[in-house]
Amino acid sequence: MHSQRRHGVPERSPKTTPCLRVSVVILICAASALGVSCPNAKRPKTEQALIALEQRWAKALEQHDADTVACLLAPEFMDSDPDGAVRDRAALLAAIPARPAGSNRLDELKAVISGDAGVVHGINHVLDAAGQERARVRFTDTFIYRTGRWLAVAGHESLVRAPAAGAVFKMSDMPNLEITTDQVKQKLASGDKFLLLDVREPWEFEKSHVDLAGVAGAAGKAEFKLIPMNDVPGRLHELPQDEPIVVMCHAGVRSLKVTTWLRQQGFDHAQSLRGGIDAWSRQIDPKVPLY
Repeated sequence: MHSQRRHGVPERSPKTTPCLRVSVVILICAASALGVSCPNAKRPKTEQALIALEQRWAKALEQHDADTVACLLAPEFMDSDPDGAVRDRAALLAAIPARPAGSNRLDELKAVISGDAGVVHGINHVLDAAGQERARVRFTDTFIYRTGRWLAVAGHESLVRAPAAGAVFKMSDMPNLEITTDQVKQKLASGDKFLLLDVREPWEFEKSHVDLAGVAGAAGKAEFKLIPMNDVPGRLHELPQDEPIVVMCHAGVRSLKVTTWLRQQGFDHAQSLRGGIDAWSRQIDPKVPLY
C-alpha cells in the first residue's frame, strides 16, 4: 500500500549495521535515524492487529505523517509498485510529504499468520481530494513479529483498474493521452519544441536513457528533464504548462499515470510515450539498452 495505494509515489533503508545484533536495537536505530520516537507498547500477535496496522498505515499516509509510517516499517523494508519499480524504506518515507491530497479506502482485508510472519492481502481504493476513485490496487504486505511488534518488511502492488468506472474523471475525457515512438521521432525531425519528461528512477536512467541529440534527423529543440514519478507533485513548478510534454517511463505505465494527473492539473499538452523507453529501444534506437 505504498506507491499507488499511498502515492508517496513514487520509496528505503538506512544502513544501521551495528543495529543488526539485537532486535531491540534495530527498532531504536530505525526510529532514531529519522528522529522519530516510536511507541514501545507490545502489540498482540493476532490477525486483527495486522489489519488494524494496515488501517493505521493508510490513515498516516493521508495525513502525510511520515513519522507514524516510519514506526511501521522494518529497516530492511522493500516495496515493488504496479510498474515493477522497487523502492526501499528511505525512498518511500521521503516521498510521503509530496503525495497528492486524497484518501485510501481499504477493502477485502485478509490477514494470515504463520509463526513470526504475517501477510495481509487487500484492495485499496485510491481516492482524490473530492472522494472520486483514481485507482484501485490489490496489495500484499509481509510483516515480521519482532520484539512484540509487527513491522512491515515487504510490499507488493498490482493495479486492478484506473480510473474507476463511473468516476467523475474519465480517461475518455482526455483525448490523445498517448503518443507513439514514431510520432516523437517525427517531432524531433521537424524541430518541434517539447519537453521529454522521464519519470523513472535515477538508477533506471543510469541503466538506459534516450539521447535526444543522437536521434537521426533531430533538430535539437527538444529538452529533457528527469523527475521520478513520486517527485512530480512537488516539482510541478518546473514543468511548462503551455508547451508539449512527452512523459516517458520504462513500459508506459507510470508515464500514463503521470500524464493523466498532469492533465488534471491543467497541463493539456502532456502525452505519455506508448511503450516507454522499452518501445523506443525496440522501434527507434537499438543503441538504447533494454533492461
